[in-house]
Parts: sequence; structure tokens; C-alpha cells
Amino acid sequence: MSTKMVNGVWVKGTLPEGVEVQRCDVYLDERGWLIEWLDENKGGPLNIRSVYTSVAYPGQVRGAHYHLSRTEYWMVIGGEAEVALVDARPGSQGQQCTLCMGDVNPVRLTIPPGVAHQFRALGTREARLLCCATETYNPADNVPYDF
Repeated sequence: MSTKMVNGVWVKGTLPEGVEVQRCDVYLDERGWLIEWLDENKGGPLNIRSVYTSVAYPGQVRGAHYHLSRTEYWMVIGGEAEVALVDARPGSQGQQCTLCMGDVNPVRLTIPPGVAHQFRALGTREARLLCCATETYNPADNVPYDF
């Protein structure tokens, strides 16, 4: 699997169609820092209906599913995580990739419906994922995926 830089983020493999990665700018001064994770002016209309946090303990995996109708925007807001993505949509070429996100690499990741996703905490700290979704939680929208 080849590795290439996409919008300031190293991606191993091929991004599934519709997946967007963008390294976020960090604004740092003597008071601390600020990262603007989501901006409708930069990424188009967001239509956020749900916001939640998911935590993976060191070495543990969370996710391993895809959604039928909702888009998710991921940001790892603490720790480091390896994210795996696979295009599970009918008729797709099954594109898959992995990338790292977190304190060292602040990234906004857009995951469209039909793209399977999971994240694993790297290192000795938990990984804290902030997820903004276009739809509220619906168990019928979650389809398990075996990575």
C-alpha cells in the first residue's frame, strides 16, 4: 500500500470517494492555542444534528461499522489514534486507507455514508474522538463491518 500526503495528512492506501481529510491550522500564542475544527465557509454546509465523544483506551478499537445515511466529521481532540477506512458501498472498488490523527496531527476527517470506519488508540494514553454527525443516532443505520 502506498503512502502519500493529502491536504497535509499522510494517508496510507487510497481514500474512498467522498472522504475528505484536512490538516487543521493551530493558532498558538502566549495564552495557549486554538484549532478551528469545523467551518462551513471552508467545507460547505454542515447540517450537524448530533455531537458526541467516543473514547478508546490504549490499544483498543472503537467503531468497526458504517452508516447507511449519515455523514460524520471526526476530530481526535486528545491522544493519538490510527483510523482505518474501507469503501463498503455497492459497486465500489473497496478503496481502503489508514491515517493517524490527534494531538500531533490535528485533522478533520469527513466520512460519508457507506464508508466503514474504526479508530484505535495509539501509545499509552486514551484517544478522545469528537464526532459531529448529520443525523441523530439510529441503530438501524449502523452496519457492522469486519476489518
